[in-house]
Amino acid sequence: MLNIYCSFISRYPNFESLSGSGNELQEFLQPLGLYRKRAKDLAAIAKIVKTEYNGELPRSRELLMKLPGVGDYVANAVLCFAFGKSAPLLDTNVIRVITRVFTVNTKAKRARTDTSLWQFMGRILPRTAYREFNLAVIDLGALVCLSRKPKCLICPIALICNENIKLSRKDRELARKSNNNR
Repeated sequence: MLNIYCSFISRYPNFESLSGSGNELQEFLQPLGLYRKRAKDLAAIAKIVKTEYNGELPRSRELLMKLPGVGDYVANAVLCFAFGKSAPLLDTNVIRVITRVFTVNTKAKRARTDTSLWQFMGRILPRTAYREFNLAVIDLGALVCLSRKPKCLICPIALICNENIKLSRKDRELARKSNNNR
């Protein structure tokens, strides 16, 4: 991932170079699964930023949300990681962590669109180190709190996780054996 990022920044150092990228951008992003629509959106965003914002990405959520393909997650990720603003993130990994740890449920068809989950993340987001918090929860969900075989025995927050607390002794033993076999 880091290699692709470095290559991307080298090839497209600014919105000017990105705005005219066309099919080349689709090919470049294909290994990440970000081609077709997302590549087209990215090129369209670059053109808009170049023409309407003098090559500077907007710094407000409202303006970011007007860009093609930008929703709550992308807008908040840009605010948090690019501009250092406090903004909660909610993706599949984060949803899995918070629903297991805090027993927060959703009735929404697509959990990432559930405003109550967004509000919950906003309430637990620390006032400082929010960037690190967002990255930690994303990584925890991607690497430890897996959807099918969570690695509860190596989870740094297992002691406060409601789902882990519900596990029976037998389940924990099976999880331990599974983790030892890797």
